[in-house]
Amino acid sequence: MLYWIFSNVEHLRKKVLWISNALLLLQIRVILTERAKHFVNINEISTMAEVFTDQSEWHITKGLNEQSLHLELVQWADFLVISPLDANTLGKISSGICDNLLTCIARAWDLHKPLLFCPEMNTKMFLHPITSKQIEELKIYGYYELPSISETLLTDSSGAGAISEINYIIDAIFNHVQQMQNQQNHHDGNSSAMSFEQKFNHNASQSSTPSISPTSSMLQHLTGFVQ
Repeated sequence: MLYWIFSNVEHLRKKVLWISNALLLLQIRVILTERAKHFVNINEISTMAEVFTDQSEWHITKGLNEQSLHLELVQWADFLVISPLDANTLGKISSGICDNLLTCIARAWDLHKPLLFCPEMNTKMFLHPITSKQIEELKIYGYYELPSISETLLTDSSGAGAISEINYIIDAIFNHVQQMQNQQNHHDGNSSAMSFEQKFNHNASQSSTPSISPTSSMLQHLTGFVQ
């Protein structure tokens, strides 16, 4: 899954353009927490990717002998992006709390598979000493941090805690996906396979939708969460 809460219209435009091209190559699923529903239009997201919410866990998992949805998603996904990661969910994941679909997936995540997280919160929360400790805890697990930046926040004041630039996030995703493809090609003995970047640019050239050039790139299944 791969999706974000949009901090401004330009980010929204760029992400929609990128996802429009990436969807031709990637299988993307989206998980929305209850609070994320306040910021996004589920119907709009559903036109681009399959969407799951906390209610999905109980609607899909009906019997005691059935595997839970969060475990199915962990098995399905090759890559997890949590963006943005707010102070509340950061605290939950670093402490092992799993009280919704997203945090259950994070708790059950296979540590051999990449997980990228993009912290975002107001400056006062970000500068609290516990924030850096919790971020370091996630990095100990092998998760990759895309660091917050200083920017004008919703309070109209400039400070630390804003989410990384969209191009930086996209580049990081493509870099990790390219590494995964290289490892897979090496394992399969297929060194001549077209890279994700080549496929992405080829599809973009055949489309009327403007593309965003990645620095690298193929994949498998991407899972991204809005919270």
